Amino acid sequence: MAHIGYNWINKEVCDNFNLIVNCTPVGMSTNDDELVDLPYHLLNEKHICYDCIYNPEETMFLKHAKEHGAQVIGGLPMFNLQAEHSWKIWMR
Repeated sequence: MAHIGYNWINKEVCDNFNLIVNCTPVGMSTNDDELVDLPYHLLNEKHICYDCIYNPEETMFLKHAKEHGAQVIGGLPMFNLQAEHSWKIWMR
């Protein structure tokens, strides 16, 4: 696992890593027109882009990644799983 800034992402990085996870608030419903600053033109079908944001369901990050052929996953499934586990803990 590597921790790098967006400005470090270049062709070599994209060729060697296939998972990009957005854990920032960029693209949340209050700022849904914001876009994660990535070189989207370097993405292709081997990339998986995951956004922890669940509202909106499809962020600009996911839209742009999908337009360049990447597989995309939004944050809603994670949010639902967290809610399910919280319910189990609190309703014991």
